[in-house]
Amino acid sequence: IMMSTCENGTWSQPKAVSEKLNTVQNLNLVDTARGTAVVYTTDSDCDLTTLNDKTLYCYYSKTGTTVEIDSNLETTVDVAEIVNSPVAIWKKDGVLKQCNLNTEVIKEICNANLDTASDFKLVSDGNGSYAIVYVEDKTNVRAMYLDAETLIWSVPVTVATSKHNTENAEAAISNLEAEYVNGNLTLVYHDTKVVKAGEEYAETSNMVTTVVSSTAKPVINNVVVDYNNIVPGKTTTAKVTVENTGAMATGNL
Repeated sequence: IMMSTCENGTWSQPKAVSEKLNTVQNLNLVDTARGTAVVYTTDSDCDLTTLNDKTLYCYYSKTGTTVEIDSNLETTVDVAEIVNSPVAIWKKDGVLKQCNLNTEVIKEICNANLDTASDFKLVSDGNGSYAIVYVEDKTNVRAMYLDAETLIWSVPVTVATSKHNTENAEAAISNLEAEYVNGNLTLVYHDTKVVKAGEEYAETSNMVTTVVSSTAKPVINNVVVDYNNIVPGKTTTAKVTVENTGAMATGNL
């Protein structure tokens, strides 16, 4: 990995950030308290079809040091500045994780059954809104949103579903891209239907664009009351099941 910096319109002579690496899968730059950081992953066996063998490194330009952040990653890494902190996000052992690259502190975000073939997208609108978007079980697009005050990610919510999820066909969402457009989370992906007829397979694929509704829609879908334990003048309890049918987190109900 080579690096050159530009000052006053002049590029410096390239210098090696790291040498004799295994296959480098992704490469990101982000500003940190220790200068520009080069964030990258390597594949230990140089076989991109195998999983759980990626290692995450961070090179800090001010100190000239390289730090191993984590190993045995299942996905590549996405990097962004989140609420004035440089953050890297990846999946390991079924869990999405994030690391503050200023402090190298790693935190778990949530369990995520994401399709590792499509990995995930970390997107921002540039005005304080952040989302992590990924494909789950090949047929659903899920999203999590960051609370900028608490710095806690919401639980995942479904923001798009394959139109071909039927009993007689196999469906798959692939090539997912996500961006904020005019303040709205916007998705573009391929929605593919595969139908088997005898020994043959028929495949059709559509490119779909979805603008995610920026509202929460909590709906009460079940109420359970044990009427045998109701006593006049006494407090009783009921179990209420609420489902969020919208795309945004509800917050406190």
